[in-house]
Amino acid sequence: ISLLVPPPRCYGYVEGGRVTPLNPRSFAAEVRKATTDSQPGRKTASCLTDDVVLFHVPWSDDCRYFYPILADLSKEHLKEERRFWSVDLNVYPEVGAELRIDTSTSSKQLPTVVLFHGGKEVRRLPPFDEKGKVIKT
Repeated sequence: ISLLVPPPRCYGYVEGGRVTPLNPRSFAAEVRKATTDSQPGRKTASCLTDDVVLFHVPWSDDCRYFYPILADLSKEHLKEERRFWSVDLNVYPEVGAELRIDTSTSSKQLPTVVLFHGGKEVRRLPPFDEKGKVIKT
């Protein structure tokens, strides 16, 4: 029956929080952009803020259940210099490939949450090694 009637989606749940969806172009512009602009010494918004990005796929129950948690976190951190984003890897698999996120149905890497500061990756959950195996924490 789930083939005929898909399970409800949790995406879009905000209620005071803010998780903004990104495409490859906006991911590069908002999260990965240079840390300084054309005026020497002047820092851009991405250099002054932390960017928390949820990489997800719509067919994963873990991803669907994690989205409201991220929305709640964004609500708690509204006044801080932190921005919350999401990238649907089903629609934009090239972003996942760039960050070496396995989106296969047997993947243990989904959902992946990455903290960026100044356009650079600082931390990733779940962490994984060079071979793509999840490291138990």
